[in-house]
Amino acid sequence: MQNFQKKEIWKQRWDNVVLSLGKLGEQRHLSALRDGFALLVPLMIAASVGVICMTFVFGWWQTTSTSLLGWICWAIPGQVAKINGVVDFVEGSVAKEISSIGTFIFYAIWKGIFSFLAIFSTLSISYSLARIKGTKDPFIASLIGLGSFMILTYGNLDLFGTNGLLVSIFASIVSIELFTFFEKNEKLQLKMPAGVPPAVGRAFSKLFPTIFTTLIIIGLQAPFIITTSLTTGFGAGDWFSFGQAVSIGIQAPFLDLASDSSGSFAIGFSFIFFGGLLWFFGLHGQNILTGVFSPIFIAGLQTNQDFIAGKGGSPTVLADGMQDAFIYFGGTGVTLAFVFMGLLFAKRKVEREIIKFGTAPAIFNINEPILFGVPLILNFTYVIPFLIVQVGLFTTTWLAIEVLRWVPPVIVKIPWTAPVLIGGFLATSSWQGIILAAFNYAIACLIWWPFILISNAKAKKNNEELIKIDYRASLSKIKSKFIKKSNKKQEKDDDQTGEK
Repeated sequence: MQNFQKKEIWKQRWDNVVLSLGKLGEQRHLSALRDGFALLVPLMIAASVGVICMTFVFGWWQTTSTSLLGWICWAIPGQVAKINGVVDFVEGSVAKEISSIGTFIFYAIWKGIFSFLAIFSTLSISYSLARIKGTKDPFIASLIGLGSFMILTYGNLDLFGTNGLLVSIFASIVSIELFTFFEKNEKLQLKMPAGVPPAVGRAFSKLFPTIFTTLIIIGLQAPFIITTSLTTGFGAGDWFSFGQAVSIGIQAPFLDLASDSSGSFAIGFSFIFFGGLLWFFGLHGQNILTGVFSPIFIAGLQTNQDFIAGKGGSPTVLADGMQDAFIYFGGTGVTLAFVFMGLLFAKRKVEREIIKFGTAPAIFNINEPILFGVPLILNFTYVIPFLIVQVGLFTTTWLAIEVLRWVPPVIVKIPWTAPVLIGGFLATSSWQGIILAAFNYAIACLIWWPFILISNAKAKKNNEELIKIDYRASLSKIKSKFIKKSNKKQEKDDDQTGEK
């Protein structure tokens, strides 16, 4: 009786922990960050298309040997040569001119988006938080968020890109919280006459909340303006702003930690492991953690692009898209590897039927049918592979990109639905990306294999219905289908020859 009570107490405590984590995922600021960064995905993929065209099509950033233009020009004398050990277009050649023009056309896409990413993120995060807070005009609120960002950065162009992401988050959250607070006060709502156009009336109704919000925001900036004036004088150059203080004092040290090999491993390991752990208990780990880790991964993508472009620095594994290209094959838990090994070795009838149903979605990294159908969620038979397979693949990716530098870093934000191998190639614009993806997938299959056999053994012990797998019969069936198809094709060719 006492043991039963202890179990119930621990069960209640665990349920409370899971409930608390669930509430954390629904916390409005984290939700706004998650939704705001999600709104940026189409823009970032568009920028990545520009990078793909620059590298894979026109051969910029020392990718001549793997570019379409490079392959075409190999057969033309005087267009491509090995210069200082690197394959490149010959200076002054037609191919070099085409490469330069094509590169700078698509460079505008990448430059135009990543150079102003903090501005875009301010709009999207402010909009998302305003909607969550229930404001009637989330677009107006997002403009107020953008205005606050401009005030806090003093219009410093250096903070408009990835360097200003942390300032962007701060400006969005603080300004929208202030604006919605003042907006609720009806005494601050300016009433316009009936004849005024609705759009004008809506805008003027937000006048006083906007003014009070900006006055408080400028209060945060004022000490930095005063300090700059007293130390360097007016007109002495760039002002030291609140945004610069945040960037230099908080974001820069954190990014420096991420740029160090051991630091990037610790950050990446934490994200992958705890994301998987939350998923195992039925909570969307990426949704909960993305708001915190996204600025690091987005900045890492910019770092890698600068590194490949020869602007210095070191490559980092912490780049947005790395997880989808080299770890999440089939989704969280590397479920595409589980699906493949399950089709080969799983004998539990119910499990096998669910795996068949979930195979097609898993190819495109949609794994809910597998997670909740098998299930992998709260299935302690599979807890070990579900958690270690992801951190294992992150480790091999970290070694290949940062330590050994055998694989070029991720420079392209790929769609999360990109299939295995294709994602590795697109993310790095290199054949090494394909090899690393294939290697990681093979490791994942080997990790899942023994645990599927353990599941079979448990099912047998519990007298569950099992399926006998006849590998020889399956191979014979495949062989006969292939022969039958070949014979039909031969008969068709013979008929066409007879008609001639």
